[in-house]
Amino acid sequence: MPSAVETLAAQALGPVTLAPALAERAKALVLDSLGCLLGGLASTPAGAARQAAAAMGGVAECTAPGLGRTSAPLAVLANGTALRFLDANDYLFGRDPAHPSGVLPVALACAERGGLSGAALLQALVAGYEVHLRLALHAGSPNLWGRGFHHSTNLGFAAAACAARLLGLDAGQAAHAMAIAGTHAVTLAQLQSGGIANIKASAEAFTAKTGLEAALLAQAGITGPAAILEGPFGWVKAVAGEADLAAITAPFGAPWLLEQVCIKPYAAVATAMAPVQAALDLYAQGVRAADIVAVTVKLPRFPLGTPSAAPDRRFPLTRESADHSFWYCACIALLDGACGEAQFDMARLADPALRRLLDCTELEEDAALTANWPAAGGAVSVRLQDGRELDCRHAWPPGHPRNPLPRATLEAKFHDYADPVLGQARAAALAEAVWALEDCADIRDLMGMLA
Repeated sequence: MPSAVETLAAQALGPVTLAPALAERAKALVLDSLGCLLGGLASTPAGAARQAAAAMGGVAECTAPGLGRTSAPLAVLANGTALRFLDANDYLFGRDPAHPSGVLPVALACAERGGLSGAALLQALVAGYEVHLRLALHAGSPNLWGRGFHHSTNLGFAAAACAARLLGLDAGQAAHAMAIAGTHAVTLAQLQSGGIANIKASAEAFTAKTGLEAALLAQAGITGPAAILEGPFGWVKAVAGEADLAAITAPFGAPWLLEQVCIKPYAAVATAMAPVQAALDLYAQGVRAADIVAVTVKLPRFPLGTPSAAPDRRFPLTRESADHSFWYCACIALLDGACGEAQFDMARLADPALRRLLDCTELEEDAALTANWPAAGGAVSVRLQDGRELDCRHAWPPGHPRNPLPRATLEAKFHDYADPVLGQARAAALAEAVWALEDCADIRDLMGMLA
């Protein structure tokens, strides 16, 4: 009888039919992720990752914007760090949160390395997202985070599966790749606790790199433990605590979990999307910070137990802590009527108007939002000097499949990040190429547009 990882690997290598709706959603996620990658390119962590990649050398086989060409694993490290830095990439909530776009650098590197088609890349992306999101939905007691492990831990299996598919591994080799990744790609939750260090930007990138390296090792003949998931010292017992292996290894096919993924309109922690939108709506209604005497940010129970709600996040000390602070994200949106890069300049913390607003803000559980979890809804209530109380809420955050971003909004976000790097004309050409990705015969043509 095949082990759980052998069954999962066989599923991950199976056929993926790119139905029109699935292909359109996958391309939207690729466009959004490439925008995030370009937007994060000038960040300190992305620059450090490129510097480290240059120092490590390797075969010049894959494109890493800002670096040139490097080995596939190092391209994953560099591109994945840039992609994650802004915290504007896609997400889904299960037992743990997930940023499944962390698998895209693996898909790009492997497809470029092999000169594969855009359709092959999209199919591998769908399969990689499926592995990642099944683990996020069905593994953890009650979740990985509560056991001290960062949610990027789930990405190791997905990255190995995606790489195995694009490298042409057979089912046995793919199972070994996933078992190797499951053994080595475990990340501690401390990286995103307290005053967040900028290692957060490399969390998914490092895990994804490990997954790709696991696939290369398996291709070369290295084997992994077949009972990596269910064994007495395996991943489920040691890392997750419990897992529904029947759900994780069930046959793949439509409806695909990729279609449930949310796209962020703002660069902040995913659970802040709804309260940020509520704050922006209040601003649009004419509410101004100078008139506010009290703010209540209302959230489901789950996010109130995360570090984004910790008392030390009221006055964050780093960019990484600010965009993971419910206090900060809601207040800056109320103050500026915006939530973009300018709002996370740490010089803003000295703004007396912002400090006053942070001082009069509280977080509160909302029973209706808790009942609707994992929709990640939120609300903001304000009390004004004239005694009025105003409340705005979003049960489904913007970018959720039940509250989708219009294509124009998605493209505007892409261009906000891509135009300063590529120029408006090159960015527009890249977007056009992504929307036609299933017709691309060789992904190297797309990667050349990023060089």
